[in-house]
Order: sequence, then structure tokens, then C-alpha cells
Amino acid sequence: MVEPENNTVQNFMNTSMYLPLSVMLVLFIVSFSSYGEYIKEQPISIAFTYSMPPYLSKDMNSGIERDIIYEAFKAEGMTLGKIHNVHYKRAINMLEQGLIEGIVSNMTNYAYDQRDVEFYPSNKTIDYVDCAITLAEQNFILASIKDYEDKTIWGFKTAKNTLGPEFELMANHNPNYTEDSDQEMQAEMLVLKRIDIAISDRNIFSSKLIRGGKHLVNRFKFQKIGEPTPRTLRLSSQNHLERFNQGLDKIKQNGTFEKILLEYENNYAATCD
Repeated sequence: MVEPENNTVQNFMNTSMYLPLSVMLVLFIVSFSSYGEYIKEQPISIAFTYSMPPYLSKDMNSGIERDIIYEAFKAEGMTLGKIHNVHYKRAINMLEQGLIEGIVSNMTNYAYDQRDVEFYPSNKTIDYVDCAITLAEQNFILASIKDYEDKTIWGFKTAKNTLGPEFELMANHNPNYTEDSDQEMQAEMLVLKRIDIAISDRNIFSSKLIRGGKHLVNRFKFQKIGEPTPRTLRLSSQNHLERFNQGLDKIKQNGTFEKILLEYENNYAATCD
């Protein structure tokens, strides 16, 4: 297949032998304008921020959140390019340097508001379902944030900045509260009773249990902390943002979005209940 730039030049050269100079100039401008459109439609590279199954698979070729983004781009004739799965600070630096065009993250995140570069957050792609997870046998009732104050808690990184001011106040005054981006050991720590509560997205926690095969999901109790956390794709281009939002609307209207949810129905619960 001839590359677009070679095809453009060849067409111009072939035409130039037969047409007046003014017509040649118009054709030349139109041809290179088309090539400019080709440049704009290069695949759009994005970064997730340490995302995990079921939202993003380890090979980064599938996952419920990844598939929604892929199909929304596709609905607007856009192509999802290379995916990076990095720390959010690294993702922001990559976007500022022009190495990527978008970042998948929580819709509410003050870290993005403190940068010089402008980000354009999309409409909601899906919800993360952050829950307080305990051993079912201990029967902890977590009806309010006060019930967390005397507990040993292991939260995901940035949990206290994500789950609201009341939760943040509790976390800052609880000497037995800690956060870590590595959530692999949360279930084991609960089983060993070294922590009382794990704060995690329900679906990430359950996926880890299923893959590990050591503990059954029903050994744990999931309790609501607050409302689900909406997710967004922050883009560096307003044009890409508008088209992505249009693509999201299209896949919700044509059944593609629901089809993705059905594909992952055994891996995604929309509530903590």
C-alpha cells in the first residue's frame, strides 16, 4: 500500500502535466489538506493510572474500562493507540510532554487542577465501586465514618483524597490508617486479622481473589462508604474530547455499551451491596 505522503505527491505530479497553474495550485492545497487530516487521525495514545482487572487486563488489550474507551473512539472513526499503565504523576508528565493524548482517572482529582497544562475531562465512562471490606465472620457494622475511627485500615493509594472530606478527616486522625498502591495482600491481611478494614474497589478486590484461588469472595463483606466514583478520560485536545463524548453517546444508544457490561457481568458489580 502506497504511503499517504507519496500518494499525494504522485497525484500532484501526474496532474501537473495537463492543468493550468491556478488549477494545479488548488489541487496541491486540497491534496495536502487531506494529508493534514491523515496526520490528525493518528491513533490516540493514553495512560491508565495503575489500573487492574477487570478494568484493564495485564496485557492491556481488554478490560471493561479499556473496551468502553476503545468502542467510543471507534464509533467516531478514531483509533485507540498505545496504552501505558503508570503512576498518575508519570501520566501527567507524559501528557505535558506530548507523549500521550489522554489519561484515564477518577473524575474528581485535584492533582489535575494544579497543573499548568489544561485537561479536558470526558463524560463518565464507568464507575469504580469503592467499598469497605471486612471479614464476614467478624460482622463489623460500618454505618458511619465514626465506626472506622478505632479500626486498623488499609486503603488504596489516594483513598482519603477520593472518598470525601469526612473520610479524609478520619484517616488523618487515625494512627492505624495506611495507604498503599499495592493491594495484593489486602485479603490475606484481613484473613490473618492484621487489619480490620480494607478499602478497595469491589471488583478489583474480587478479581484478585478469583485469580489467586485461595479465598472465596463470600468470605468477605462489602459495605458502602459513599457514592460510586465516576471515571473519566482526560484529553489534551478539545476536539478529541467532543468526539469522544459523541462516541460514548453513540455506543450507549446503539447497545454496544450494554454489550460490554454483559460481557463482564461476572466481573463487575455496580454497588457494594
